[in-house]
Amino acid sequence: MYKVALLFWVQLFFYPHFTQSPSHFFIGQNELAGIDIYSVYKSSTKSLYLGTSNGVFLYKQGKFLELTKSPDRRGSSFFQIQENSLGELFCSNLHGQLFQLSNDSIQLFYELPENEVGDQFHFYINTDNSFIYASKFIGKITRDKKLTMVLSPSCTDTSSCQYFHASKIDENKYFICHSILDSSIIYNNGKIQYFNRDSFVNKNTLIDGNSFKVIKLKNQPILIGSSGKAFTNSSIISNIKEYPSERFLSISDNKILALNSKSGARFLFLNNDTLQASDKILDNLFISSAAKGKSGILYLGTFGNGLCIIPSTENTSITIDASLRGITVSQEGICYVSSKEGNIYKIDADSTYIIHESKRTQDWIFHCEKCGKNELSQLIFDPIEGGNAGVIKDYYFPTSARFGFIATSNGIYNIGTENFENENWTRRDESWLSKLNSINGRQKAVVYNYNKSLLYGSDESNLFQIDFAGNRTNLQWDNKNIFANDLEIKGDSLICATDDKGILIFWKNKPILQLDVNNGLIHNKIKKIRRIGDQLLILSQGGFQTLNLATLKLQTYGVPEGLIENTIIDFDANDKKMFFLIKNKVLILPYTQTKILPKDIALNINSITLGGKPLQINATNSFKHDENNLQLLFDFKSEILNNETSVFYKLSGTNDGEWNELSATAKSIQYQSLAPGKYTLDILTRCRDVVSEQYSIPFKINPPFWQQWWFFLIVALALFTISFLFYRRRLKIQNVKSQQINELNASKLTAIQSQMNPHFIFNALNSIQALVLKGDVKNSYTFITKFSNLVRRTLNYSDKDFISFNQEIKLIELYLSLEKLRFKDDLAYQIIENNIDDIKVPPMLIQPFIENALVHGLLHKEGKKKVIISFKLEDTLICTITDNGIGRKKSMKIKERQRSEHESFSGNAIKRRFAILEKHFGGNLGFSYLDLEKDGYPTGTSVTLRIPIKNEF
Repeated sequence: MYKVALLFWVQLFFYPHFTQSPSHFFIGQNELAGIDIYSVYKSSTKSLYLGTSNGVFLYKQGKFLELTKSPDRRGSSFFQIQENSLGELFCSNLHGQLFQLSNDSIQLFYELPENEVGDQFHFYINTDNSFIYASKFIGKITRDKKLTMVLSPSCTDTSSCQYFHASKIDENKYFICHSILDSSIIYNNGKIQYFNRDSFVNKNTLIDGNSFKVIKLKNQPILIGSSGKAFTNSSIISNIKEYPSERFLSISDNKILALNSKSGARFLFLNNDTLQASDKILDNLFISSAAKGKSGILYLGTFGNGLCIIPSTENTSITIDASLRGITVSQEGICYVSSKEGNIYKIDADSTYIIHESKRTQDWIFHCEKCGKNELSQLIFDPIEGGNAGVIKDYYFPTSARFGFIATSNGIYNIGTENFENENWTRRDESWLSKLNSINGRQKAVVYNYNKSLLYGSDESNLFQIDFAGNRTNLQWDNKNIFANDLEIKGDSLICATDDKGILIFWKNKPILQLDVNNGLIHNKIKKIRRIGDQLLILSQGGFQTLNLATLKLQTYGVPEGLIENTIIDFDANDKKMFFLIKNKVLILPYTQTKILPKDIALNINSITLGGKPLQINATNSFKHDENNLQLLFDFKSEILNNETSVFYKLSGTNDGEWNELSATAKSIQYQSLAPGKYTLDILTRCRDVVSEQYSIPFKINPPFWQQWWFFLIVALALFTISFLFYRRRLKIQNVKSQQINELNASKLTAIQSQMNPHFIFNALNSIQALVLKGDVKNSYTFITKFSNLVRRTLNYSDKDFISFNQEIKLIELYLSLEKLRFKDDLAYQIIENNIDDIKVPPMLIQPFIENALVHGLLHKEGKKKVIISFKLEDTLICTITDNGIGRKKSMKIKERQRSEHESFSGNAIKRRFAILEKHFGGNLGFSYLDLEKDGYPTGTSVTLRIPIKNEF
């Protein structure tokens, strides 16, 4: 006796801990950390609202966002979120304030007088959208905010006298308790019916507390007191454990969710005429509030832990504190689980316990009813045959058969009541196994066609068939070997789970059908398959599905069915339920057929903007060229389908766009810097094989004005006009320039003529003749040489615009040297260069002025004749020619007397040339004279020339 007790306590404290609850998950744990949830509501628009200790929250774009609080509120806690038939949402606080939720804010709708508000304030919305409330009084508030008092209690202590614990029984029908039990009433569509407790509670029964709530199961009213005791006025027998102060949520006609005041919850239901309760669920979680959504989804509010969601109440999740490896199920629904720690667990109904312990890691485990008489002997797990048969990889033994097969790491074995003993099989000594002689090495899967006596197996590289005589045939698909992870058989059809080709089906060894991602599979890598009648259970890399082999219709299992996590280690099933290993949990699911409609996965578009401006869905939208940044914000409101739903969108414009895929939790679609043009944004969602309604949003981005046709026309006309005017101006400039060049060339020719005038030539030839007559051969030769050199240089420079300054000086020196021969020793000249170098000047501008000085100033002078030529460099070349001749006045008289035309022939040409140069090169160019005098008598003439220059280098 003591040993049994000791073993019990050892198991209690040292064995793994087992907990059982429906499969569930949490949202909003970060946003709602430390916040108490008082009310949960899923609206008709599928929006999820929470009334909390810190305001009202809306689940939007994957997180809970707080609504803007009313400035007229009293406190920050909000309760009882409800919706009327118009889709308007309301909530309340404990101070008698009624609020409306709209536009992401909380607005005060009505406030009771302070003296009419008790410790509690409950309200319900009637079908006419009026409000029935219970506090110190029972009243009615119409939608146009008119208050009607329905009932006030008659009690002496008005401070503690109040109605509370209101329960909705039917439409417009409420059960409302009072601080005095006898005053509790039933309010039924405006009529007051006082509650007769005697029909529920025997007068002699001591009632612990004075508050009651009414629940209905199978249309039977059940009264539950604050102590947790249940009372009925019928033959219903209560067989539930009493939990004080439970809160209730109707799940179905025969199921109530009862929230415990401390932690966890339970389901209440009627079994025949007996009120029963399920085991406690979520035992370690305090559930503060609850709401039921579509298809029985439960939303459970907590204090500080966010919102708990139970997709389906029909599943069971059992947590085992161990590293689970394999699972098997008997036909009776008893589940066995192996673990890395070496233990084997049995799960039977609501009990979980260890039936086998080992130091060896247990991997795959299989149930074989015909392999032994006791429970443990009916389980096949490693090691078998002391480990001599290898590690178990697969097992096939239908319940209707007398024998089955095991695939291991070193071959295929026969097992069962009928062992094979022939030349193809070898019976192991004193063993219940026979080994297939022709197969060795690591095997993956095995099945057997009992009608045709054909064995099918797969190893690391081949799928093969072996007949009873031991003949082996490899099966191929598209003439390629098949790597099969698992096999199933139905009649003459072989079903093959491949590593990369999905599901392949052979009929009489002929390939007939392939199922892959193109026709509904989640993934092409199939890990395991299991056939239950016409249902093929499929575990792939992407998740879990079932296939109806008769209709070939696929059903995906995920969050809506309670399969919260997709990290499935192993699974097994019987004809009623499926059992999954997920991390350290065993998840038990019924076979279900979730119907997803297009409206269930509809996308809620919050806003569409282009360049910051709103874009209307059903309108013609036209925008400026710089309003070209497209942003669409969307919200997917299904908390249980978001991981399986994808958003597809494309932008069709000048070039047709391609479909892009986003997760439903992505929140936005953006296009930056769109080019001008016409576009259509198409959006739809897809979940499993269901496609939502498609949104098509057309819009147009207008090109900028400089890309408009009229702008191109204006630009073309402007360019043509500018080109025409430019051409005309260029032509005019060219004509002027040509005229200037012609004039300049003419002036050069005139300058040559002025330099080579008849006087000079005649005088030069006379001087040469005189020298010849004198017999002065040397000087005559020198004179002729200089004269010919002067003529040659003059002709060479005549077609040049500029010559070097040094060439001009040499030309002047050559000319003066010839004139000196004519003037004999009476002429003296001096050229002052002032170290000027590296410049160019127009040719034959200076010589005519020197000639004028000689002919008009010095020729008629008696005595010593002198001419000085000096240069100074500024922005132009300044040349000063000074002579000590007779002066210009006396020279003019002599010229008039002699009627000379020299001035008109030379001076006018020089003036024209300077005018052309000034017009062509700009600047202050030309010449000026200065008459030199002393004591009123002329002493000579000075002429100053301003000549254009160019840098030589």
